[in-house]
Amino acid sequence: MRFLSSDIYSRGVEKLGENMKYLEALTLTDRLDYTAAFSNNLAYMLAVEKLFGVEPPKRAQYIRVMLAEFSRLSSHLLWLATHALDIGAMTVYFYCFREREKILEIVEDISGARLTPSFLRIGGVAKDLPEGVEEKIEAFVKEFPSRIKEYETLLTKNPIWLKRTKGIGVLKT
Repeated sequence: MRFLSSDIYSRGVEKLGENMKYLEALTLTDRLDYTAAFSNNLAYMLAVEKLFGVEPPKRAQYIRVMLAEFSRLSSHLLWLATHALDIGAMTVYFYCFREREKILEIVEDISGARLTPSFLRIGGVAKDLPEGVEEKIEAFVKEFPSRIKEYETLLTKNPIWLKRTKGIGVLKT
């Protein structure tokens, strides 16, 4: 039996999508990385729209990018939380999940789901932002920089964290 190199590593997503309509296949893309689902949804929708020559309205584009950024922040917070926990910094873990929870609440308010939203559509989004969510977003954006300062206070000069990370895994050139 002969395999193509991609066959060995494939998760079967492409195969599953072969018999689906473009919109149906969207549900596969947010499961590729549930910590950053909107990012994968957006990449897929942009490809499909390019194929068909479709340009979404500006408001829909802004909503999509905002959701992809929330997805990215949520993913990074999950990384920092688990990294800090692995290093022995339990407080950072709880703090990161505090902000991640706020992001997931906003995402759920908008899309109806927390991890696998399937909210984007060819040519836009499933619906406009719900009433009241813009205030939640504004409050989060205003508060988040102070939270980053908390993480930095807890980690950046922490002697235990520095001892466990500095000079570890150095690559020689």
